[in-house]
Amino acid sequence: MNPLTASFNRIAILIALAAILTSPLAAQEVTIPDPGLASALRNALGLGPTDPITEVALAGITDLFANE
Repeated sequence: MNPLTASFNRIAILIALAAILTSPLAAQEVTIPDPGLASALRNALGLGPTDPITEVALAGITDLFANE
């Protein structure tokens, strides 16, 4: 096997391993007990009324205006 192919294979394996190990983190659902706040967050995130709110999605919010 030539060195370039071996390097590519190692990189591909590392990327696959990283994807496997980090996928459970992306699915961590957050419970928001206040229905108004949960609704405002879902609206800001572009989620439907029953879609889960995840830690990863919340990390992307920089501003939230919830006036109700």
